[in-house]
Amino acid sequence: MGVPGKEELETALREARRMREQGDDPQHLAKVLLNFHYRYQLMEKVVDAARHFMHSGLAPHEHATLVRAIEAIEKASQQAGHDDEGFGLE
Repeated sequence: MGVPGKEELETALREARRMREQGDDPQHLAKVLLNFHYRYQLMEKVVDAARHFMHSGLAPHEHATLVRAIEAIEKASQQAGHDDEGFGLE
């Protein structure tokens, strides 16, 4: 399976938002795509913060940034009612 390009992703997200706004999401595909994209963005922040932390000589500021990024994912999962083990695919 190929990775979608930036334009393809934007088109899919735009259509997913339209589907949700119009209540036209009978199989919940738009909801799932939007949720996964949101969580993916949070995960990208964790990876970026981890890279900065590791390249900084384990500096306290970068550690705090990493901790906040992880906490943001945990908070999003709690608000959504997920146990944060995976992405809800189990």
